[in-house]
Amino acid sequence: MYSLFYPLPYSIQCFKSFCFYERFLLLTSTGFTRTKIKEVKTMAKTTWKADTTHGDLSTKEKNDLPDSVFAFPKQRKEPLTDASHVKNALARFDQVKGVTDEDRDLAFANIRKAAEHYGVEVSETNWHELGKTPHTKNPSH
Repeated sequence: MYSLFYPLPYSIQCFKSFCFYERFLLLTSTGFTRTKIKEVKTMAKTTWKADTTHGDLSTKEKNDLPDSVFAFPKQRKEPLTDASHVKNALARFDQVKGVTDEDRDLAFANIRKAAEHYGVEVSETNWHELGKTPHTKNPSH
């Protein structure tokens, strides 16, 4: 199968291009459980789109941003307008209140997409891993 020839991240990137049965075989052959397969399916959907607004945002600037710039678009929480805001969203992800697990799935997918766009490394593979370790490369942690 395809996973024998490509490393896992490439396989996940190509996830949507295969039919359901091929996707199931691809993921199960690489050691994914049903829970992990659900996470990969969730990771594929995002609403985030880059915006030209960067830096510190005033309340007016934040209110003027489109919903597609936020990690949590329905609640308009955690704007992802630059690398600094992406790092902040990762660090504070577990502090966001009043959101469902589905909202968190979408927000994590949006953060990963924004992180890729701005060149921010995200080592976590799902939002359940956030908040467990520091996000800074500090040898004292």
